[in-house]
Amino acid sequence: MSKKIPERSEIAVENTWRLEDLYGSDELWQADLVKFQQQIDALTGFAGKISQSAADLLAYMKLRDEISILADRLGNYAMRRGDQDTRNSHYQGMVGQFMKAYVEAEAKTSFETPELLSISDEKMEEFYREEPELELYRRYFDKSRSRRAHILSATEEKLLAAAADTNAKTICLAGGVAANGRLRQLGNDGAQKLGAKVYLPELKYCGDNGAMIAAQGYYEFKDGNIADLTLNGLPTLAIDYR
Repeated sequence: MSKKIPERSEIAVENTWRLEDLYGSDELWQADLVKFQQQIDALTGFAGKISQSAADLLAYMKLRDEISILADRLGNYAMRRGDQDTRNSHYQGMVGQFMKAYVEAEAKTSFETPELLSISDEKMEEFYREEPELELYRRYFDKSRSRRAHILSATEEKLLAAAADTNAKTICLAGGVAANGRLRQLGNDGAQKLGAKVYLPELKYCGDNGAMIAAQGYYEFKDGNIADLTLNGLPTLAIDYR
């Protein structure tokens, strides 16, 4: 005879997780999730700065530490609540909220590694002298910088983060920007590392949209085809439409 698995409500309190030590209520968890998202936005303000200033790099790392502790609390609370009863859609939803916010955070801070790698060894040592507290992070920096040959560029980081966020397995570059040779190479390399298929149109199909619209507008104006302010956009309109 199989033993019946008891319901959560039937288990003695002393044998359960004390999740209230993390958050006293779901409302407090939600408030911290908003705080987490706001702090990630604050981190993005350091883009382009952490490779230029020792003070900015230190401030970035301190805020990063604070966010990491907060993320650990948020994730543990949501996931353990979800583990208590996988049938509870409310807590499964909270897990989803956290994971979405976490993936978005990864995408928004993808500038970090490429910027760290752009700092020369000499400049990094200068940073340590200017801000001695950075010594606390030396091992972290050294580990990141030791993988320089295997690290993605900022463009590749953003591409992979966006693909992971959408679970994309196919990537297509289009528009005038797709004519950029460096971007085409990065797109191809990034897609290979992701295991995704990439489509790169021939250069003759990569005309700049703005230039094409301006050119067509010029000839329409010459022909006297002038519209009033009620004109609406027709995205599928043929270029030779009359």
